[in-house]
This record gives sequence, C-alpha cells and structure tokens, in this order.
Amino acid sequence: MLVRSMKEFDRAVDQAQPGDVILLAKGTWQDAELLFEGKGTEELPISLRAEKEGEVILSGLSNLRLAGEYLDVSGLF
Repeated sequence: MLVRSMKEFDRAVDQAQPGDVILLAKGTWQDAELLFEGKGTEELPISLRAEKEGEVILSGLSNLRLAGEYLDVSGLF
C-alpha cells in the first residue's frame, strides 16, 4: 500500500497484517513522527519501504519508532 501522508501511514499501520508492505511515497517527509507498530511473523514480516530506494527522506524533527515483532524497514534516508 502506497501512503502519501501521515494520516494514510497511520491507517496503513493500523490495518497491517503479516506479509503486508507499506510504501512511503518518494519525497521529503518533514517533521514526520512515524510509529511503525505491528506483529508480523518470521515467514511473513510486515515491511516499511521507500517507494523508490533512497528517494524517501525523513528530515527536520522526523523520527521513526518501531514496536512489535518481525518488522522490516528498508530504503529510507
């Protein structure tokens, strides 16, 4: 699921199930407070990825917090 705003991100995280992939839209996420919370499985982690690797930038006072099990993050800068 491609998300383009904090509201969409929060909704996607709330609905995420094992094996789901949440894609952050490319661009700069300014002052974004991202809580990536969920329970994946060893075989089916929940993934948070950049829409295009290296083109998602968390800037300003942004932060990414993880809480849960079998969560995978990649491609963010």
